[in-house]
Amino acid sequence: MFNHEFFAKEMIRLCKKADIIVPNITEAAFLLDMEYREAPHSKEYIESLLSGLVQLGPKMVVLTGVSFGDDDIGCAVKCGNDAAHYYSSQKYGGIYYGTGDIFASALTGAYLRGCSIFRSAEIALDFTCGAIRRTFEAGTDTRLGVNFESGLIDYINSLGE
Repeated sequence: MFNHEFFAKEMIRLCKKADIIVPNITEAAFLLDMEYREAPHSKEYIESLLSGLVQLGPKMVVLTGVSFGDDDIGCAVKCGNDAAHYYSSQKYGGIYYGTGDIFASALTGAYLRGCSIFRSAEIALDFTCGAIRRTFEAGTDTRLGVNFESGLIDYINSLGE
């Protein structure tokens, strides 16, 4: 049987050593033992999650799944005590499997390529939301994943900006 409390405590130990963590809203609430709230989110709720996550010890936090309205989805970036930066894109109805992994991979690639964490988050959001948009417009079964492959050239080009 899965022990949620043990898992959370061990993840917190990892967060203390991390340079960057990239949780979604559900994971952040779980790590912080806070109430999970459905979107749309209030800025106060997101700020409380970000502050709590920073206090766990990572140098940078990129919180995904941030939505302040019915038609937007995005992320928030916080480094230490600095103000949070927010990035958003159009939201498409449905559940899109694998997008958290795609976002984290695109973020990591951009960051390792020398982009700031803020620019990396913007690039990752554009890449991930582009994959969702293409999948939505094609009417593809979302259980098969999203069409990120068609956006790879744009992603690569964005790394040089």
